[in-house]
Amino acid sequence: MPIDGNAYSPSVVRVGVATQSTFGTANQTQGNFLELHITDVPSYDPLAAYIVDDTMRHDGQHVLGKDDSYKTTAGGTSTFQVSFLATYQDLLKMLPALFQNETLASPLATYTWDESTDKSSGTSLELLTILVDDPEDNYELHSMVLKTLEITVSPDSDGGRVRCTATLITGFPETRGATSTPALWTAPSNNWFAFGTLGTMQINSEDFVLTSGSFTFENNAVRIGNGAAGIPEGYVMGVANKKGWQCSGSVTALYDGVTEGWLALAKENYAVTTTPGYLLSFIWGAGLTDGELRINLYVIVDNADLAGGGDMGMERTIPFRAIANGTNDAVSVVLDNNSGA
Repeated sequence: MPIDGNAYSPSVVRVGVATQSTFGTANQTQGNFLELHITDVPSYDPLAAYIVDDTMRHDGQHVLGKDDSYKTTAGGTSTFQVSFLATYQDLLKMLPALFQNETLASPLATYTWDESTDKSSGTSLELLTILVDDPEDNYELHSMVLKTLEITVSPDSDGGRVRCTATLITGFPETRGATSTPALWTAPSNNWFAFGTLGTMQINSEDFVLTSGSFTFENNAVRIGNGAAGIPEGYVMGVANKKGWQCSGSVTALYDGVTEGWLALAKENYAVTTTPGYLLSFIWGAGLTDGELRINLYVIVDNADLAGGGDMGMERTIPFRAIANGTNDAVSVVLDNNSGA
């Protein structure tokens, strides 16, 4: 039987991301794309967006007929997931499409969630175009927003560099055979956010010795409407399943006097406090050419488990959830290009 004999390495797949100015219209200028330093082949199932309805007709037969099974992309939503090693340039693309709430005041770009963050839809959205350079069939996805972004860091994974896993959604079908010219894309930077540039790790204003950490930001975006050809009329943030804007995760640190104190934080009754939650702060990149990444969260500490083993010895792990503080943003992520100032 015929076979073409091609066997592709996962390393030949490339992913570029570009900001998009018009809802429903892809950014197709190759020079506007930034290549991501992807760590895995992206996850995308083009058939998952198809809606299938099987309805047996009352026509006297007991076998499903060709007209009884109906497929459409109208009203469907596609999901694309990609993991990459994060740089300042990557996050300048990704964070606006996640937060949909951006304040620019040079040299800072600040992204926040609080109890009064507005919903976004239609033309007011921050959108992305994703271009995948695939050895068999390049494809393009446009009018995308991030639904979740997971940030992880550990000294024994990825060389201690920050890894991001982004889950993006779109209500538009992919374009197959899309033009892709990676030679014209901006190459990924090697100014990583890594353990060597992680200068601040604090909870409740106390330093701790981090062994691993994970932050998951969710805006619970959903598509709305069903316009011409079944395309969406927009996306709305913070409404899915009444969950609003969420950030959760965990940090694991060496067991010492500071982390023993986390047990008291876990017992705190936040409902009776005027400004609930404790500030969890991380700052990467002081002195980097590109700039800093700062994460500030007001969090509820949910537990304070002891971990008994491993090369690090005794550790304590605390899961957390970000909450509205009352006087401060529940979640604030800042990109500062002032070279560590």
